[in-house]
Amino acid sequence: MKSPFLSHILWALVAIVTFSVGYFAGDTPGLRGATEPASTAAVGGKDGKLEEPGHSAGERAVAEARGLIVLTREQARVQAFAILSEPNRIARLRHICDLFEHVTAENWREVKEAFLLQTTKEGRQHETEWYLMLERVGEVAGAEAMNDALKTGEQNQIDRARSYFAGWAGVDPQAAHTWFDAQTPILQQQLLGTLLKGMALSDPKQALALALTQPERQAMGSIRGIVTTAMQHGGFREVEDLLASVAKRADVSDDVKHAVFGPLLSSKLHSLNTAQEPGKILAWFEPHLGQTYVDTDNTALIIAEATKAGAPAVLDWFSKHADKMSEELVQVSGGSLAREWMAKEPEQFIAWMAANPQHPQHEAMAEVTALSFLNNEQIEEAQQWNANIRDPAKRAMLEQVIKFKQDEIKARTNRSKPAQ
Repeated sequence: MKSPFLSHILWALVAIVTFSVGYFAGDTPGLRGATEPASTAAVGGKDGKLEEPGHSAGERAVAEARGLIVLTREQARVQAFAILSEPNRIARLRHICDLFEHVTAENWREVKEAFLLQTTKEGRQHETEWYLMLERVGEVAGAEAMNDALKTGEQNQIDRARSYFAGWAGVDPQAAHTWFDAQTPILQQQLLGTLLKGMALSDPKQALALALTQPERQAMGSIRGIVTTAMQHGGFREVEDLLASVAKRADVSDDVKHAVFGPLLSSKLHSLNTAQEPGKILAWFEPHLGQTYVDTDNTALIIAEATKAGAPAVLDWFSKHADKMSEELVQVSGGSLAREWMAKEPEQFIAWMAANPQHPQHEAMAEVTALSFLNNEQIEEAQQWNANIRDPAKRAMLEQVIKFKQDEIKARTNRSKPAQ
């Protein structure tokens, strides 16, 4: 059957094929001579499909099974150039992604050459399409593309190799890993993050396991990429499984575990806020409460977000789970609740504080509220809230802070007075 791809680009081929072939055949002998095999003659294939000497039988068989046209090198070059001439970004991306289905280990150089010619001859630059093309080349050309990019050792070629490597590692992580192991330590250091992120496209646990064989500082730099890629691969469940795979391991530091949990938390909060369901964050968080990979900042953020859905529900949650929290965590979480509640519903907050002086969170909430007023230089209000703190030591400490702030304001006021 005919590929739908061809119907998309017939208009472009009719318009510029002669012009484009002129570019490729006559005007750029250096580029063509450096990249094109001696023979590019196409022959008719089965059912009208075009084949070219040099395409492997296996490659043609796969293309036939998928109903794809096997493009000759010259066809790939001309069609890529035509598509990149399209000024409409959406149409151009649609057509170039169709073309990528036809990029093979035999014709990738010509597709890349069309991109370069568009920039050198026409001045057009296609950053998004360029990086997509490089990843596709990595998928089909693997080691050949990597070795081609790295033979000069120039930084721009190493950057290009990273994109090739991402594509290759995404479709064949074992082969990419084997190639990686044979490289110099310096090159391995430059490409490790790309290998891990590519591996995570198909097997995040394998990618994380490999990262954990590296020195911790180096591993930490790669974990966020693994986690975000795992999220794209399998959603929240995939990352939860990834966290579970290391959460109980004594040989994995809390810092590493926290590096996995942090991006998971950020994505979960974004998801719930987008769905306007911040109250569900507490139910999600319960299995993680008290775990060593959850720090006080994480918990304070969760409490603040949950308070957006209603402070009474958060207070009820506190009463059920305070026994799982350290004193420091209770204090930090109570302060987070107070800040958000005071900002959202100040009258309700003040009424609740007056009616519940014995509540376990009352002290922390009064202290945070006093400090909030003090930061706004509302000295009298800060003193009033400080009076609600029952602990003499904490109250005395805050009194000193308030006095210091008063002295600072007085000194600033005196400096601003005009000289007599």
